[in-house]
Amino acid sequence: KRGELIVFKPSKKAHTNSDLIVYYRAAKTVIAGDIAYSQMILPIRDGSTKGSLEALKEIGKLDFKHIIGGHGKTTGRESYDFALSYMNALHSRVRAAMDKGVELDTITKAVDMSEFKDAALWDENPKNIIVAFQEAEME
Repeated sequence: KRGELIVFKPSKKAHTNSDLIVYYRAAKTVIAGDIAYSQMILPIRDGSTKGSLEALKEIGKLDFKHIIGGHGKTTGRESYDFALSYMNALHSRVRAAMDKGVELDTITKAVDMSEFKDAALWDENPKNIIVAFQEAEME
């Protein structure tokens, strides 16, 4: 139905175990909560880089023009694009560094995420790199 709200839980834990996504088809709007911040580095903390990436890909399958994230001011699709770009880079670059033998004690220096340095909450990036490393180690 055109005006329906669709509420669903991502297939994997992203930010927390209680993540929810709300999609309002008529307004082409997604409410993503802390799965996607608006032009900000998403603090992963107890979440999952892989789960966050998967949740963003699930959102990407929806027909939307606006996304309302947990924090920030912009709501255009560029907020989604930023979050997806960051999470893709984080996941792939940490894995590539690990494949080269980089260990936890040097991973934050080995993974270059500098193209995101002007984003709000940039200080969360080293923590996210460590979370991504620890998560990948468990795979």
